[in-house]
Amino acid sequence: MSILQGGNIAICCCSIGGPVPVITWTLNNHNTEFNQTDIINEASLSSTDHVTIGNIISTLHIAEAQYPTHDGVYTCTGRNTASDSHNTSSVNITVMIKGNSSIA
Repeated sequence: MSILQGGNIAICCCSIGGPVPVITWTLNNHNTEFNQTDIINEASLSSTDHVTIGNIISTLHIAEAQYPTHDGVYTCTGRNTASDSHNTSSVNITVMIKGNSSIA
């Protein structure tokens, strides 16, 4: 996705599993500490044969994205005791400079 500097970013991912997976977010393969108010997790749960299965939808919101701070590859990882799953999204932030030119 490409956005202008100062724009808002919203990235969603989904993880399904039993036991219920825990979702974490990274930026450019670093354990970036995102503000927990910027992450919304929604869950629907069901139980079968003593195992709780969860469908977790996680949305990362970043307001007023800045280059280079928020530019790069975001990875959402769903992890439980059985396995890990990963989804990635690339964000390119364009900076407008004098004369309507831009850099990214």
